[in-house]
Amino acid sequence: MDAHPRPIALTFRDAHGLLRALLVALPASALMLLVLGFFAGQPTATEWTRFGALAGFAVLQGELSRQVERARRRYGSYGVVSMTSVWIMAAAITLPLSLCLALVPIIYGHLYFRAWRGTSDYMLPNRVVYNIGMHAWTLAVSHVVLAGFTWAAPSTVGVTPHTAVLAAVAVGTYFAVNGVLVAIGLHLRGQQTLVGYFLRLHEATLELSMLALGVVVGLIVASAPALIPFVLLPVVVMHRAALTRQLQKAAETDAKTGIANAASWQAQADDALRAAARDSAQAGVLMVDLDFFKKVNDTYGHYAGDDVLAAVGELLRTDLRRFDVPGRFGGEEFAVLLPATDHAGTMRIAERLRQRVTELEVATEDGDGNPVIVTGLSASIGAAMYPEHGTEVRACLRAADQFVYRAKHNGRNQVVGAAPKRSVVPTPRLSTMTPVMTCP
Repeated sequence: MDAHPRPIALTFRDAHGLLRALLVALPASALMLLVLGFFAGQPTATEWTRFGALAGFAVLQGELSRQVERARRRYGSYGVVSMTSVWIMAAAITLPLSLCLALVPIIYGHLYFRAWRGTSDYMLPNRVVYNIGMHAWTLAVSHVVLAGFTWAAPSTVGVTPHTAVLAAVAVGTYFAVNGVLVAIGLHLRGQQTLVGYFLRLHEATLELSMLALGVVVGLIVASAPALIPFVLLPVVVMHRAALTRQLQKAAETDAKTGIANAASWQAQADDALRAAARDSAQAGVLMVDLDFFKKVNDTYGHYAGDDVLAAVGELLRTDLRRFDVPGRFGGEEFAVLLPATDHAGTMRIAERLRQRVTELEVATEDGDGNPVIVTGLSASIGAAMYPEHGTEVRACLRAADQFVYRAKHNGRNQVVGAAPKRSVVPTPRLSTMTPVMTCP
């Protein structure tokens, strides 16, 4: 671990500087857009009515789902899909840009004071302001797509092929812009890599579903506003379903690393080995043990140690194959199951992981709150094989653990695994039969 880290492209201090700049720039520029929008043209009475309806139902949904939203923020402190995008996308379809932008602080201000405040450090006022600015800009870009680079409400409201294409483009634009801004914010805070954020398939599907429903709500607002209450119940139910999914994921996930906890990993590994048995396939089992991890805690404090564990968990999430199963075994030990992988492939993946651990540069703070970069990490990795070392997960883990001890004894920062068994091919013998001579 290096107390005076070598220079890197983006230091911890630089990241915080960029984050502070974004916290100021996004809301300030969104407010300027809002003012310019009102100067560009006054909304009509119909547009004000639509604005009031969307704001009212968004607030009503927030009240009906207040306890659910508090629980969602408590169990998923960052990167939680916003269920209010239904009303925001509907606004992009039916309102001028000025009213669209005015709707965002109403929705998120209500959520902050009624649901978010006090749930986690993530929901501090400055970060809520960043969220408002982020969603305002996302909404502005989507509105530009729908309204053809004008401040006015889109003129293509109605069920036509042209509207459908524009709405699809607007949904994709909203999803992409919002995702990039959220991922950048999380990345600058050191909470998640950009790649890791976009690999969250379930969250992405939920976000797209809410945006698609927002398109439907927008068409209802424009053509049959009396039907809006019928949309409210499905949105509230989806909100509760999202919480159920989060609770299930929280029960299966290690809180510090974001990967499977020991019980969840065991269950997934058991399933994978049963599949390997059916297919008569091989599988690799890795035990990854961080070297001298206690030195991190002793030098920088336990919070820095937690950040190192989180960085290794993120590495395992993003660097392994999609179907591999990483999990936290306990302490500074991680287990990885590699389905459908032979001995050579297992050793190759283990060596790549070992190398990637040595390249980690973890932005954190020491016990006094000073920013530091933890480098010089390494790992000893044991590699076992199914079915060579056992037909059950426990047996393979036991073998991998023994290989870890051997790696530690041999000097650490290395991969140790048994050499593959070679099949013995019998040597062909020359025939001893005496040839028979025949006469013509």
